[in-house]
Amino acid sequence: MKCDVLYPGTSRTIKALLSGRGKVFYEEDLGSTVTDETIERIDDMIQYLGDTPNPFVNLQNVRKVNGYTNLYEAKPHDYRILFSVLGGNFLVLSAFKKCPLKEQRRQFATAHGRMQQYLRNPE
Repeated sequence: MKCDVLYPGTSRTIKALLSGRGKVFYEEDLGSTVTDETIERIDDMIQYLGDTPNPFVNLQNVRKVNGYTNLYEAKPHDYRILFSVLGGNFLVLSAFKKCPLKEQRRQFATAHGRMQQYLRNPE
């Protein structure tokens, strides 16, 4: 799988790029309170998603988000990475710190909206 993510760990941001075009589709600042261990785990998870032909084999770390089509959640440490799989590639849609269920549902809806926006306007 090709990973459509630029992740500069020093600035502690995740940037999802449109497939092969280099345009930033989504950017999230994970905050200055993020520990280096957490950054490393998020990096490892993104690397795992990019290197594995089928990341859904290990369902301990990756699961489908109930109620949404083509929306998956990776769980490195105390952060969540929401992503979608499009034509053999994956696109990071959101990254956030573990939070109460109500806020998580809002994040799921926002990520799904971003995916719909991407599908409507892929340039």
